[in-house]
Amino acid sequence: MNMNLSPIINTVAGKLQGKAENDCFNFKGIPYGESTGGVNRFKPPVPKAPWQGVLEAVNYGNSAPQGILKMGGANAAAKVDNAEVNGVIQAMLDLAGLSAIPVQFDEDCLYLNVFTSGTDNKKRPVMVWLHGGGFSVGSSASVAFDGSFLCKKEGVVVVTLNHRLGAAGFLNLGEFDEAFADAANAGMLDIVLALKWVQQHIAAFGGDPGNVTIFGQSGGGRKVSVLMAMPEAQGLFHKAIVQSGSAERIIPLAASKKVSQLVADKLGITKDNASKFQELPLYEIFKVVSEVEFPVNNFSSVVAPAVDGRNVLTDPFYPKAPADSANIPLLIGTDLNEMTTFLIGNPLWLNYSEEQARQHAARVVKVGDKAYSFYKQLLPDASPAYVLEAVLSDATYWYGSVVTAESKSKQQAAPVFMYRMDYQSSALGKCLKSPHGIEIPFVFGNTEFGEEILAKGPSRDRLTAVMSNAWANFARSGNPSSAQLQWPAYTTTDRKTMIFNDPIELVNDPEHERRMFWEANYF
Repeated sequence: MNMNLSPIINTVAGKLQGKAENDCFNFKGIPYGESTGGVNRFKPPVPKAPWQGVLEAVNYGNSAPQGILKMGGANAAAKVDNAEVNGVIQAMLDLAGLSAIPVQFDEDCLYLNVFTSGTDNKKRPVMVWLHGGGFSVGSSASVAFDGSFLCKKEGVVVVTLNHRLGAAGFLNLGEFDEAFADAANAGMLDIVLALKWVQQHIAAFGGDPGNVTIFGQSGGGRKVSVLMAMPEAQGLFHKAIVQSGSAERIIPLAASKKVSQLVADKLGITKDNASKFQELPLYEIFKVVSEVEFPVNNFSSVVAPAVDGRNVLTDPFYPKAPADSANIPLLIGTDLNEMTTFLIGNPLWLNYSEEQARQHAARVVKVGDKAYSFYKQLLPDASPAYVLEAVLSDATYWYGSVVTAESKSKQQAAPVFMYRMDYQSSALGKCLKSPHGIEIPFVFGNTEFGEEILAKGPSRDRLTAVMSNAWANFARSGNPSSAQLQWPAYTTTDRKTMIFNDPIELVNDPEHERRMFWEANYF
């Protein structure tokens, strides 16, 4: 027997074999659904049909066709005339798993990967990772999401997966053809199918189907939030972690329909010839979507999960948390300086005049001008760039996480644990501070992969050990605490928040003044 191969696993769909590497068994490119192209495009996913023989699960499967990621009025992958800055942009994309990857992009994209330390019956906790990239880009095929560290250090089973993105996953076409009634949330239904696969098969990989945690960052965190409000997803997971990706509200049905109608008009498609949506090359539809969706909403993509009345019945966490997932413990948090990741590609970065920064804030935040004035008073020594960053970071990420945590806490059915990542990137003289995505390598234990962003040193190693253990402890028991880290639940009485830095500290109601501002101005 080849010692580099895993044991052969028997699943309902057929036999498969992965690799033995990094002291784990890694199974990559396991198909959980049929191709989403052709007659399956814009329809709910179809479970993978059984196969004959032994499937070699040693390479990542196809990734979903990609849209455009835009946040805060900025293209996340924008480049500037500065090689060092561009190198850091690329490193940040790598860190978040959003860079170019050595796989094909294809509508046959419903594949998942399993990392486990044993294919026995020990019933290890299962952690299912949902990648970021808004709902437009991203893939599980990234070394940033390699689960080997977690599976061998913490004894958990890690599952990562691909699903439909952009127009293929979220273009609301229900009014054009009843067959497309689920198109607005097709990508989310892909994830539900993957979670059903976990329930059916993960025991063969040494995992416990009765102890599944879903976790994700950025768009992945938003996917976790939406799943908590999807009736069909209930019972498929038992704990949830949202990293920089609250979704207290999602796309209104009217905005979702407006973009779809604009797309149809540009393509010359009506109810009478709706089958053209399945016949056109997918890239043509993606191209048209990119031309029409951002004028509808300059801030971020509108082609994303919507309250469609079928699969998602209400906004996930506003005005209250979903009753269906009331008993699901939640761990949620953000990075202190989220928006530096997106603003670094702006040629004005660090050179904003006050007027330019104020105009940027007003363009992408409903109360941006008012917020800029308030934050300028709070941060009198900050440059216009960092006042802008603080406004956008809090409006885009932090306060939504507060709303989610407080909505969940008020249910008094399951605990909520709140964190904030303050550890600063070493890149570019630390001008990024604590950017969007910086916690990912600490959680996965893959900090060596991001050394352009995270300098080597004992503080980095200590934080990796603590954070990866806390996430795994939460997956085990619904409580991230350990002998080294006493982490009490978040309540609206004291708002205890774990601040991850060197040193780590527990703070009551951090940024109280900012929270009170948004409490009065957010909705």
